[in-house]
Amino acid sequence: MTIKDLRELYRYDYIDTETRLYGVIADPVGHSLSPAIHNACFGDKQMNKLYLPLLVEGGQREFDSFIHQALLRKWLNFRGFSITIPHKQNALAYVRASRGYVEPLAQKIGAANTLLVGPDGKLEAYNTDYAGALDAIMSGMKITKAKLDGLPVAVVGAGGVSRAIVAGLSDAGAQIRIYNRTVEKAEKLAAEFNCEFSPLDDLKSLDAKLLINCTSIGMHPNVEATPVPKESLKRGMAVFDTVYNPAETLLLKEARKKRVKTIDGISMFVNQAMAQFKLFTNINGNPDLMRKVVCDSLPVE
Repeated sequence: MTIKDLRELYRYDYIDTETRLYGVIADPVGHSLSPAIHNACFGDKQMNKLYLPLLVEGGQREFDSFIHQALLRKWLNFRGFSITIPHKQNALAYVRASRGYVEPLAQKIGAANTLLVGPDGKLEAYNTDYAGALDAIMSGMKITKAKLDGLPVAVVGAGGVSRAIVAGLSDAGAQIRIYNRTVEKAEKLAAEFNCEFSPLDDLKSLDAKLLINCTSIGMHPNVEATPVPKESLKRGMAVFDTVYNPAETLLLKEARKKRVKTIDGISMFVNQAMAQFKLFTNINGNPDLMRKVVCDSLPVE
């Protein structure tokens, strides 16, 4: 880390013993732009808060251990966490086990992407992916929520992001088929939300008006990977990639070459981050600042 990063990204000159800490828990975490956008908004609002990248490798046990140790050290003053791949279901399970508060939406989805730490150390779990994704889809396709009713949708992946998006689209009445490498996971998720499911190989013959990648395939640094064969992309469909780094993934590049409508992951990322910022601070963030920080931080292709 450079001195410039310490002073500009992590606001070193403005933190003290009263600074409240936040962070994104992920594996990997080096690619995440969450610290950049949240710290920019903390600075914009002149708040004594700092947001950090937090690498947590492993599964439920390792996640539980990290949260327990972080909260045990009250002097760290952690007040909230963003949760992403692969820990969204782990986060929900931890809050349930610790008898914290789980908002009904997160309970329904079965995954949490936001944790708040109360003054008494009690945890609260929320999910802001649901609304963030639906808003990005409707804006990108230029349709209302009513137009999602009956829309054939192919969802690639069966993890935490998928759960939120499937829940949202299911509520809107979309006809969803979930594709996943591990078919059992797709089958389980499909059963929860009354959807269809298929193995990943069946993408070659998909028939959908909206295709959504909810996996991390294609994310920096593995930018030459795509979860969907280009033969599956057809004019008349829309392709939404929830990966935001890079802004235009290989999947979106191949879709654009076929003149397919594309929706990048930046919109969803900013939408869900705005909702998180409101939970963290009780005030609205600056969406234009968030988008500018994301776009300025991503490599120019």
